[in-house]
Amino acid sequence: MLRVWKWYQNCLATHPVKTQVISSAFIWGFGDIAAQTVTHSTAKPHHVVSNSLETNTYLIILLCCEQLLGEDKELKINWRRVASTSLFGLAFIGPVGHFWSVFHFQLIVLFCFVCINIIMSFLSS
Repeated sequence: MLRVWKWYQNCLATHPVKTQVISSAFIWGFGDIAAQTVTHSTAKPHHVVSNSLETNTYLIILLCCEQLLGEDKELKINWRRVASTSLFGLAFIGPVGHFWSVFHFQLIVLFCFVCINIIMSFLSS
């Protein structure tokens, strides 16, 4: 694992934008797969409560048939959705995140430089 981390750090040092764009696409794709899995595992069947005995009997039979047939039990990943979220991470989040962090770093450096100059001018006078 340490070897993979060093390889990733080396890629970030040599190709920062490309590495962050690809990493962002993978993270968004895996995140969407995880979200679909959690959504599927926590989904509850829709129960309709009615006062009518005929309607309740019909619903019980319908639910039993769905359970016997195994409908809505299997997780089916929506790969088109995974591809679109990965593409969003690749085309938008990755590059914007990289340049946003570079901008903030430069802003912090500029702020520190201005603060140091103000302190130095205050101390020298």
